[in-house]
Amino acid sequence: MWNRKRCSIPMLEPVLFFVVVNCFIGAIQTYDIPWVLSNSSAVGVIGGKNAFASYPVMEIVGNVYSGKAGNLGRACAEGFVLMLIIFAITLLQIVYRNCKNKDN
Repeated sequence: MWNRKRCSIPMLEPVLFFVVVNCFIGAIQTYDIPWVLSNSSAVGVIGGKNAFASYPVMEIVGNVYSGKAGNLGRACAEGFVLMLIIFAITLLQIVYRNCKNKDN
């Protein structure tokens, strides 16, 4: 007879890893909830008073729709840096998972 506790977690581990990675990416790219909570529809004041709730994606959107000449390039660079940060942290999670699996 096999032990249920030993068999269920190793089989769910890839799914749990996928869920954790996708939740992390979603948390980094949040936009709608802080925008609604800031009670502001004007682009220049995204994030509320003194931009206390300004997330990286909110900064990117603010630069895209600001109407200034150089801000579109800045928004593109911020998006690229955000992608690199997400990629690096996801890569660290993958390396940690592989090291953990090799130990077992």
